[in-house]
Amino acid sequence: MHIQTYVEPWDTVGIDLIGLFPETKTGSKYVLTVTDFFSTTHAVVALTVAYNLFNHVISVHSCPKLRSS
Repeated sequence: MHIQTYVEPWDTVGIDLIGLFPETKTGSKYVLTVTDFFSTTHAVVALTVAYNLFNHVISVHSCPKLRSS
């Protein structure tokens, strides 16, 4: 197995498009994700996800409804 090393930020990125989701009010149906493999660490990713989830999803659309199993 070859181990990849990354020299600097934006040296190697991963890009993914996920969906098809229900259309938003602005017409969006997909989510674009971009990951910089050099800069990503678990702590930074977790903090970024939590920050963006709260500030751009929950604070705008409210908390998701809970479903009982």
